[in-house]
Amino acid sequence: MFANTITITRNAVAFVLSRIRDDGYSSEYFFRDTTHELRLTFRHSYDKADSKTGVVMERHYWSLQRTTIVAAPAQPVKEVLSGTILTQKGADPASCQLTAMAGLAWATSANVTSLIGFES
Repeated sequence: MFANTITITRNAVAFVLSRIRDDGYSSEYFFRDTTHELRLTFRHSYDKADSKTGVVMERHYWSLQRTTIVAAPAQPVKEVLSGTILTQKGADPASCQLTAMAGLAWATSANVTSLIGFES
């Protein structure tokens, strides 16, 4: 289980999100001030066994959502970053962690800018 608070740094500003929900398989953290709110969500589950192989997959999902708070009639702006780690139940967690970290290392500022620019 993660700590009761998680610090997210955006543009050199640290935001402390407090845990607002925890049920053992999922949790949610939240921060709100006068200009925006941040919501960080974690969920864990198992997929059904594959009908051909019988393999069960573990699914570990996270999402970070930022919403700007604006005065009416303007509409809030929402940004969501999410990811899923999918691994075979019983697989080596160290190997999965190395693959996850390799993918995150790819997410440099230049690559994320290209991705947002619809490059594929």
